Amino acid sequence: MIEKELLKYPENEKIIKEIGEFKDISFFRAHQTNKNSIFYIDETKYYPEINELINIIHKSGGLAFLAHGYIYPFEDKDKEIEEILKTTNIDGIECEYPLFSNEERNKAKKLAKKYNKFMSGGTDYHAKNKPNIELGTGINNNIHISKNLINNWINKVNKI
Repeated sequence: MIEKELLKYPENEKIIKEIGEFKDISFFRAHQTNKNSIFYIDETKYYPEINELINIIHKSGGLAFLAHGYIYPFEDKDKEIEEILKTTNIDGIECEYPLFSNEERNKAKKLAKKYNKFMSGGTDYHAKNKPNIELGTGINNNIHISKNLINNWINKVNKI
């Protein structure tokens, strides 16, 4: 991770003190993917275009979902998420996520219904590097993914 490399060099200490201490996951979201940060790294040239990725997923028999859209550093999150749902052949959107507010969960569900997309949910559990998130239950049991939320797309996956 780039932040560990930055911390190795004393000459970076002043810059790091100015932006504040950071942890692995917050550095990535707050700096590495943030166009306004001095630590921003534009990696877009290394990734295929979104519809190309979605087509690869579809050809492999899967469904493509926009994962936890409200945590990305979009300037206008609602606008960006709606644009993805409206202009791509993505199948669904993650609506249940431990870091979403109730308002964000409701907005995601409303957008899924508006664009006839599937809904999903997840805890984003990644083992020890996210110790406050529990597999299947999120943060302090703040996630419950009802089978009703996923019935439609599970049935579609079973038919593929």
